[in-house]
Amino acid sequence: MIRKLIVTLLFAVLGLAANAQEEKVVYKGKIGTFEITMYLTRENFEWKGYYVYNDRPKTKFTLKCVSDEPDPRGWNDVEFKEYTPKGNNTGTFKGRMEGRGDGFYGKFITKGKTLDFNLVQQYE
Repeated sequence: MIRKLIVTLLFAVLGLAANAQEEKVVYKGKIGTFEITMYLTRENFEWKGYYVYNDRPKTKFTLKCVSDEPDPRGWNDVEFKEYTPKGNNTGTFKGRMEGRGDGFYGKFITKGKTLDFNLVQQYE
């Protein structure tokens, strides 16, 4: 009985792993006047990733999604917290990620300043 339960659970877990969907997206654009490239991965409906300033590509700022609200009109209102390489939270991206227009835009808030950001999804 226990053996049968373990086998059933094992197949259920393997089935979930096989159904896990991963989506990788690259955006390019600007925060204010600063050019950036953002690399996002969406796994099982959870975004994570990082971005770099194009003039400093080796310095990665980690992004953690804290809010992702879908809208029936085809976009998601999302919020990412930004973390420096040392792990300090120094900013927040609040914006709209388009499902059909492939854009990500909104406000970037850091150190009491608010800057517009506008990014476009890149295709290979």
